[in-house]
Amino acid sequence: HPSLLPKYRGTSPIATPLINGDKTTGVTIIKMDEEIDHGPIIAQESCAIKDTDYRPDLEKKLTDLGFEMFKKTVTQLTGSPTFAEASAGRRVNELRTKEQNHKEATYTKKLEKSDGFIEFEKLKDLLKLTTIHQSLVTFYNLFRGLYPWPGLWTILPNGKRLKITDMSLTTSHQPLMTKVQLEGKNEVYFETFNKAYNIF
Repeated sequence: HPSLLPKYRGTSPIATPLINGDKTTGVTIIKMDEEIDHGPIIAQESCAIKDTDYRPDLEKKLTDLGFEMFKKTVTQLTGSPTFAEASAGRRVNELRTKEQNHKEATYTKKLEKSDGFIEFEKLKDLLKLTTIHQSLVTFYNLFRGLYPWPGLWTILPNGKRLKITDMSLTTSHQPLMTKVQLEGKNEVYFETFNKAYNIF
């Protein structure tokens, strides 16, 4: 499971730490039981989250980490026991497990298209900010977690849907909206779009 269980059980454990601005996540291998992401922990390792990581970046990191952890776990099951393990009478195919602290469990929800909607006036206000502001950081983190689907989008005064397709950080870590795609049009740089339509 791509989170540090019992944190972020459920269907969107990769998007949620990005949306929340977490600096660390990880992978947990569990022994499954009747409940979702509830079973005892076999192995768990952490993974750092960079400020520039989008969901596909984090998915790859966690997939690679999970694969290495899986190989270690299989080796534990199929390899020869160490001298200490043999002396203790422990068989090679026995895995030590640790119960999750269920009181600390948090849950994620299934992502929906509506999660990416931002009101036009709110977006305009965010784009007026010239210094690093918490609301702008929250907006950037939401983009990272929802990229590429459902993505962040708004409805313009003319009724057209505008999707934000890329953001970046300046050298001072100021989030910037860099590319957008108007409904029925190709992706363009935000500066080019705004020069043409002059609505922000």
